[in-house]
Order: sequence, then structure tokens, then C-alpha cells
Amino acid sequence: MASSAEVRALRRPSVRLPQEKRVADIMAAARQVVAEKGYENALMSEIAERAGIVEGTLYRYFENKRDLLTKVVDDWFEEVLSIDSGVASIRGTWNKVRHLTWRALCAVRSQPALSRYMLLEIRRDPDYRSTRSFELNRRFTAEFSEVFITYLLARNSRVEEDLVDQLFNSSERRLARVLLLLANFGKEGRPEPILAKISQETLAEMIGTTRARVSFFMNKFRKLGFIEYNGKLEVHTSLLNMILNDNPEIKKTNS
Repeated sequence: MASSAEVRALRRPSVRLPQEKRVADIMAAARQVVAEKGYENALMSEIAERAGIVEGTLYRYFENKRDLLTKVVDDWFEEVLSIDSGVASIRGTWNKVRHLTWRALCAVRSQPALSRYMLLEIRRDPDYRSTRSFELNRRFTAEFSEVFITYLLARNSRVEEDLVDQLFNSSERRLARVLLLLANFGKEGRPEPILAKISQETLAEMIGTTRARVSFFMNKFRKLGFIEYNGKLEVHTSLLNMILNDNPEIKKTNS
């Protein structure tokens, strides 16, 4: 029979890790098990084994399986939010929406099991709105809200400008303003040629005049060097300068 000294020698020495390191190891093990088997089939015993501890030790740090998996989801959400979305450098509302949607889908694809747990379990909790998960989700969707609100405010401002333009400006100046807007003047980035084929009838409807007057003004703008109008429509900065300086030359033939 082995002596007590021999028994102690055969025992594996226990290693006491700092609490933060132990919790991090448990959460990493839980994420692995959930990724492999899904949250429904993730067992606390297997998570403990992956973390190199006995199952009872898990309950020193987490109340139950739900508590553990919820904290794992929150930790994953924090990782996603720590990465800059890059939406600030993207032009155009719909381009921003597409980019943010792609980012959200990539996050879901990277951790499908955790995403399902978030949608099917955490969000069904009656106290969800008072949880950290809810606050993280609000931060994640805040960029979507900001993009849409910015678009709506800009759209409202544009409607007001169109009304003022229609009431107080001549048809010639309204046409000049529409051409500048179509060519991206006043927005981020350099002005671009108007690639889409826009008929004079369409321009006439946009500014509230006849096609004949649009044709007259377009020819005039071309002669003055404000635009190029051969196959494609390209607007020059001189048209903007004319509008800003209220050049009387444009008024001479306006009636």
C-alpha cells in the first residue's frame, strides 16, 4: 500500500490562474464548443474539460449555462464593435447601407451559432432591454440609424431648396442648378460627368418648363463653355461660378 507521501507525489500539482485568465479560458472553450456543436448541444462538462478544469469550477464564475453563453455573445459583440466599419469613407447613402449590411452578414457568418443564440434566446428574454446585450446591439445598429437619419435630413433640405428654387429663380438658373446637382457639385469628391442619358424632356419636367427652353439654354451653356454636350454631358466649374456670382451675362437672354 502506497504511503501518504507517495500519494501526494502522484497527485498532479494544481495551478492557480488569475481570475481574469481563468474566465477568458472558460469563455474561449465555450466559444469553441458552441461553434462545433451548437448552443443547444454545448455541455458544461465538455466546456470545463476544454478549459482544463472540473465542471464545478465553472459555477464559481458563471451561474449557469445561459449566463456563460450570454457573456460569450457579449464578448464577441465587443470584438465586432471594436473594428472600424469604415463607413465614413464611403460615398452615397445606399453604398453605406450595402456596406453595413455586408458587415453584419459577415459577423453572422463568422459565428453562426452565437448569432442564433443571440436571436433565438437572448432577445426573447423579457428583461432583454435591460441587459448588456441590448446596449451592444444598439451600438451595432446605431450606424444604420445615423445613415438613414442623415439621408432623411438631407432629403428634407433638398425638398425645401427645390421649392425655393421653383418660386424665386428663373428656369435658366433652375436648369443650371439641376445640372450641377447631377454632376455631383457640392458633394464629397470631385465632380463627375453625367453618364446616364437624360433627355431634354426629363430636364424640362424637373425644372418645370418646356423642352424648347431647355434646348435653348443647353445650347447657350455649351457656347459659353459651361458644359460639354456631345454624346455625354459634362459640367464645368464655370457654371457653378456663374451661379454663385450671379453673373448678369446669363440674364441677358433669359425671358
